[in-house]
Amino acid sequence: MSDGLSMSSVCSRCGFNDYSSFVRAFKKVYGVSPSNYNPTIHNFENPISDT
Repeated sequence: MSDGLSMSSVCSRCGFNDYSSFVRAFKKVYGVSPSNYNPTIHNFENPISDT
């Protein structure tokens, strides 16, 4: 991760108790696993926005 957080920290901060649940949810939203996601390649709009 570019900001130095571990995946367990990211999962916890996103409200997931385990990595596998996080990966399933991430893939459902972005269509790729977190390890295959590259924001410079995948030009997705933020699916979770405050607006």
